Amino acid sequence: MTQGLARLAPLWRRSWCVLAPLLCGLPANADETLERWRSAIQESDVATLNLLFGSNIDVNATTRYGKTALMAAASKGDVPLIRRLIARDADVRQANRAAGNALMFAAQYGQIGAAELLLRHGAEINHRGGKGWSALMVAVLKGQLPMVQFLLANDADPNTRDVLGWTPLMRATQSGDEAIVRLLLAHAKTDLGARDQLGQTALHIAAIAGSTDIARILVERGANPGVEDQMGNTPLAIASHRGDDQLLRLLQRAE
Repeated sequence: MTQGLARLAPLWRRSWCVLAPLLCGLPANADETLERWRSAIQESDVATLNLLFGSNIDVNATTRYGKTALMAAASKGDVPLIRRLIARDADVRQANRAAGNALMFAAQYGQIGAAELLLRHGAEINHRGGKGWSALMVAVLKGQLPMVQFLLANDADPNTRDVLGWTPLMRATQSGDEAIVRLLLAHAKTDLGARDQLGQTALHIAAIAGSTDIARILVERGANPGVEDQMGNTPLAIASHRGDDQLLRLLQRAE
């Protein structure tokens, strides 16, 4: 009996090697592992990434759009996974096809713990993506107030420009986000009079959008309602053209 069991042992071990991946939900070979890894990245499926992590896999492998496991982990705020990836030499500066990096993914979803860890390991806070957006710009666009505060406290440039020459203040004005506008204006380096490619200021944008409350905030900080853009239009003239009496009276008093 003992000899019979001994003869069966190698067969049992071989069978277990085949069955184990199926029973545990793990892929059976390297190609399948890589395919599942990339699929998990695409879906930001951190549970599967954690499951596959022990496999012999390139942690900097990307999807067809250049997204990495680090970007997926950053978007979900999975700090333990980020630590494991960095320990395996995941590149914190790697960018996807849109030139976005892991820090920008963290900024988009308000994952401050992830952003803090990425910065500690060399992520570039003012890296600009394909549209000229920085992590700060992304946080502003997504209305992530605590993230905006965190990035500014860590030396994010409040005057970074996108491809249209817009600053974070201009984007916050366009979005009508009063809290972020106030936060940006409280930063000593924010340029209230910055102009975009058309020569427009944040106050021009507020006037175009009819955002009286934000225009009031800008005027209180010293924005000039009489400054002209490249077409000779002032915020005051824009308010008049729109027939916005409330905004017009506000700007007239500030002139």
